[in-house]
Amino acid sequence: MSSLEDYNKNNSDLENAKRKNNDTLKGYDPGYKLKGNEGEITSKPQTDGNITDFTHVLKELELDPKLYDVVEPVEVRSWDSMVDGGTRLFYYKAKIVSKKPRNPNDPDYDKLVAEVKKARKPKLPKVDKNDSVIIAWSDWQLGKPDGDGTAAIVERLNQMIPDFKDYVIKLRKGGKKLKNLHIISLGDIIENCNGHYDTQTYGVQLNLRDQVKVARRIMVKAITEWAPLFDNVVVSAIHGNHGENRNNGKTYTDFADNHDVAIVEQVQEILSQNQKAFKHVKFQIPEHELSATVEVSGKIVGMVHGHQFRSGVSVKTGRYAFDKGIKWFAGQCMGREPIGDADLILSGHFHHYFCISNRGRWFMQAPSVDGGSEWFKDISGDWSPPAQVAFTVSSEDKMYFWDNLKFFPYTC
Repeated sequence: MSSLEDYNKNNSDLENAKRKNNDTLKGYDPGYKLKGNEGEITSKPQTDGNITDFTHVLKELELDPKLYDVVEPVEVRSWDSMVDGGTRLFYYKAKIVSKKPRNPNDPDYDKLVAEVKKARKPKLPKVDKNDSVIIAWSDWQLGKPDGDGTAAIVERLNQMIPDFKDYVIKLRKGGKKLKNLHIISLGDIIENCNGHYDTQTYGVQLNLRDQVKVARRIMVKAITEWAPLFDNVVVSAIHGNHGENRNNGKTYTDFADNHDVAIVEQVQEILSQNQKAFKHVKFQIPEHELSATVEVSGKIVGMVHGHQFRSGVSVKTGRYAFDKGIKWFAGQCMGREPIGDADLILSGHFHHYFCISNRGRWFMQAPSVDGGSEWFKDISGDWSPPAQVAFTVSSEDKMYFWDNLKFFPYTC
């Protein structure tokens, strides 16, 4: 020891005497402070004085370990608690940094954070049932020129936000007790700029940066409008093919490197800046898996984009492409993959709505909100109205556990 700070660093006996029966070390109130891509944490009291893995410490503070790293040096203070006959406890104080820092030259990110921080969560009446509502975000294709273009896609998505809110309010007025909201993002949120079809780079109406920016803003706007209506909100996301980084039709990075899930991760980071308003909003984002499941009111809901339902869509079988999905699902069951246990599977990719059931299990294909593919319409004559789909899920154990199907916006 060579300084007053060193001598005083572990002087817990004197501090304990001053505290008497106080169970919190002065100046070490558990919690965290965030500013931009970094912040500081103070742990809750720990019984282990040699922690090197801070995963559980972050979780205790309701921070996602996937989003933050604890940076050395870590300050440790110890003292003898007056609880349980005098237990030695340890407090950890350290700097944290975001694992996936945002682009520092993106002022839109800062603007979104500022808007999110203004939000407040109202008190909701107590709900005695565990019923849920699901809305599927599928195939936004932001940047796409076909049909009526990206401006019309954005207009429909903007209208979806108040329309869905109105849908929930009307269901509650009709006696439906909805406690949980599940937003399931099924992929192809952006059109991307290269590698998916020959004229893509020439035809897209937004560059990649702007596609991401628009998608991010719409998601944040929707969640900030809808989250106050529910006790619990879960946002799940899955990879789509248009989110992949491609060149000449082939992916040149791994499955984890996908814009569809990266955008949702950015939204998660933005909303985390206001824990008071959005503490009840949780995210489920797979690293590289192309399918996932989420528990919804006691039912298992599977999600998959659908591009893995080989081999594409022929003109003859375009509207019955879900047959390929059923075959794919059978393989997942045989392979004992998690999605093989699903009571209902949601998929996208084929841009039109279809639903089929068999012995209490359901397969629902969600529509796209884009204005259609000129190429596909020209060769097949097939076209589906642009929309997003929502429905309720009952906590009761019955075969027809979902109901109140609705397409958004209402004008669709």
